Amino acid sequence: MTDLVSIMSAGGPYVVLPESNLGKWKGYADQNAYEAIAYGADFGRIVTAAGGTALVLGTPDTLYFWPLDTGGVFVRVSCFDAADDAVLARHLERLPKKGWKGLKGELKVKGKLYAFDAATAGADIGNDALEIELPQGSYSAGHLTFKPDDGTELLLVRLTRK
Repeated sequence: MTDLVSIMSAGGPYVVLPESNLGKWKGYADQNAYEAIAYGADFGRIVTAAGGTALVLGTPDTLYFWPLDTGGVFVRVSCFDAADDAVLARHLERLPKKGWKGLKGELKVKGKLYAFDAATAGADIGNDALEIELPQGSYSAGHLTFKPDDGTELLLVRLTRK
């Protein structure tokens, strides 16, 4: 089982940026850039930001990353009856194969990615970020709402290496 690590937003959307672009993201201090990504589809979208491509996850629900052989899945927990990471991990071990809807664009990965509250400047994320290591390459993204039981709803964005 993969150890689950999560972060919580202070209310803004999440942004996922490559390490090389962190210093270019000024967070809410650059109100125009922040507002350009703050409003859009909650399930996720790929945008141009901080000098490159970024993944934006619109809802501020608790965020996890679940690695897969072909990439990984960002998991936002919108409803979960059990406050138990082992139960969540069992749900993630049986992610659906079908029903994923593609997001427009692709994410280029050349090094570590960081997911954090978009209101925070990239230089200031400290420990308030998920650090993600994926093999270098281009990744497509797809989204899905997964309801593995009556008390759980997970908003998923899967990155798949092309």
